[in-house]
This record gives sequence, C-alpha cells and structure tokens, in this order.
Amino acid sequence: MRTLLAQRIDRDLYLRSMHQQFANPNPDLWWQILVGVLLVGGVVGLVLLFGFWQRRKKCAGATAPLGLYRHVLLHLGLPAGDVWRMWRLAKALHVAHPAALLISPALFDRAVAGYCAGHGWLGSRSRYKPAFAAIRKRLFEA
Repeated sequence: MRTLLAQRIDRDLYLRSMHQQFANPNPDLWWQILVGVLLVGGVVGLVLLFGFWQRRKKCAGATAPLGLYRHVLLHLGLPAGDVWRMWRLAKALHVAHPAALLISPALFDRAVAGYCAGHGWLGSRSRYKPAFAAIRKRLFEA
C-alpha cells in the first residue's frame, strides 16, 4: 500500500491526454443533444397531452351547456363579432344554460340589460346595446 502512495503522478501525461480528448471535436455531439432534447420534449408533450385529456374528460359534463351554446351560435349564421359578443354575454353573466338566451326573448333582454349595466376592462358595456339590438332582431324577428 505504501508503494501506491509514494508513486509520483506523471502530470504531463495526464495533461496531454486531456488535451487530446478535448482537441478533437465530437461530430455526433449535436445529434446527440438534439435527440436528447427531442426525447425530453416528447415526454413533456405526452404528459401535457395526457393532462389535457384528463381535464377535458373530467369537465365534459360541466362545459356541456356552454359547448351547446357555442355550437348553436356558430350554426345560426351570425357574423363572427356577434358570435363573440353572445359568447361574452354568457361568460360574463355566468348563465347556467346559455342556449335558453337564443329561444326566449325575455331571457335575452334580461341578460343584455344585466350585461350592458356592468363594466368590463375597456369601460362601460352600454355601447354594445345597438349590436345586441341587431342580434335580437335577427334571432327573434326573422
């Protein structure tokens, strides 16, 4: 054991070995890094996709009324701006069954009055009354 401790380390040999190791570039290094990043990204993507699928499956019953509302709005032939306004109306007021707004003029008028009385990020919503009046005319007087 004493002979191992007493041996002198050839420092020049180790330095030359390290210099040779790092002086020659590895041409496959970029491919190895790319494959590693793609594998990690794929695993993260699969985890996120699985989580999204689980949340969608779990909340399918809770979002059904809003999904039906959106589906009906898209098939009514309303312009895109009107579809967005109607969607915001239902979301802002937290209407339980928003499709009822499309079949009942009384519910529609009450919801529009409540929506236009409030304030959004851009200020008062009362400027949307003419747009909702046009939507009402198209829905119930056609």
